[in-house]
Amino acid sequence: MNQQISDTVSVFFDSSGAPEQFLWRGRSFRVEMVERIWRSGQQETHGPRTYRVRAAGRTFLLRHDRRHRRWQMMRSPLSLRLGLTLEGWAMRMTP
Repeated sequence: MNQQISDTVSVFFDSSGAPEQFLWRGRSFRVEMVERIWRSGQQETHGPRTYRVRAAGRTFLLRHDRRHRRWQMMRSPLSLRLGLTLEGWAMRMTP
């Protein structure tokens, strides 16, 4: 799996502390399910974690850098990335 960290993501949590929603490229996505969570190192309590989540019927990989308190998109559906890119271009071209 080709993983490239890209955009910063804002993540919002429910009362239990689970990711409930995230904001990415100006769009809000409600987390339907957290499918899996990986830790980078078993001994590192503040090391990065990777979350595979379902949102809008699609799968996303989010990276939580616990040390720096930052979330980033690692992988998103290609069709969604292309659609958001085209939408951004169209908005810039509209007078």
